[in-house]
Amino acid sequence: DAGVDCDLVQLYEARAIKVDSSWYVENGLMNRWEQHDMEAIAADKVLPDLEHYLDCLGVADYATSPILSKSRWNDFVNALPHFVGNSEP
Repeated sequence: DAGVDCDLVQLYEARAIKVDSSWYVENGLMNRWEQHDMEAIAADKVLPDLEHYLDCLGVADYATSPILSKSRWNDFVNALPHFVGNSEP
């Protein structure tokens, strides 16, 4: 146990399987529908705690996109150049 949440491990496993999906199908281990279900179930488990996982990673210090907050997005949009013309519709 490396301290990684079980739900994250399951999501990783589901994604790793889908990277080589055909191999699992060809070898009769898992059909594509089962792969899809496995990933969907894992993602549904992780999603409610996504903010917590991101906080634990400390990504806020590195994420600078203005779309991450409403006020930063509004500031960004308001700072964009405004073009006007005299064209007719």
